[in-house]
Amino acid sequence: MPLDHALGIENAASQIAAFASRYPDKSIRLLGYSTGGPIAIRAAEQITGDVRVAAMSPAVERGGGLLTGLHGGYDLLTAVLVAGSFDESKVWRQYYRTLLFGRNSLNDPDRMSQADDILGPDDDSITAPPEGMTSAHTRDLRRWTLDASPRLPADRLRFFIGLEDSLFSTGQTLRFARNFGDVTILGYPGQGHLLFETRPDVFDDVRAFFDE
Repeated sequence: MPLDHALGIENAASQIAAFASRYPDKSIRLLGYSTGGPIAIRAAEQITGDVRVAAMSPAVERGGGLLTGLHGGYDLLTAVLVAGSFDESKVWRQYYRTLLFGRNSLNDPDRMSQADDILGPDDDSITAPPEGMTSAHTRDLRRWTLDASPRLPADRLRFFIGLEDSLFSTGQTLRFARNFGDVTILGYPGQGHLLFETRPDVFDDVRAFFDE
């Protein structure tokens, strides 16, 4: 698909569930990151049999609403001020630091040193999303809510989150998780939204859950 295709959560979930239905005797394991979290959850609710979902840094209902929007605006403004420029590439690289370790890390020299190691001085792959992509990927999320369909059993779902996530706070995730009962939430101190970058061992924890 093109990067700026309109992402529909329910449509994507239905496509995944339809694919899984072709393998009724298989164990299905879904890992959903950010907006992929709700997609994986909704897909799993449509799949019969042995299914588990790992939701990493998951988006929440309505994309967190106004609170997430305000936090995002604040973080981008901070990135502009710290970068001392409106140059898109410079602002994005600074904002990426917040995504890595959270806004509280910006005054932590050790965390910023780790961010520099991840970013690299000449890494041209760390660029702002192409025009139209962010809107296309978040438009549906901004109005998406869980409906009254059967919820995924708590033991089939696990959350993996950075406790300094600047997009979806721990509080927002806890409220979202309550919809599914007593769900286990693994929180990683000092980590932000890009958990797969800063704590790659998270995949070991995901695999352990999948293998339970």
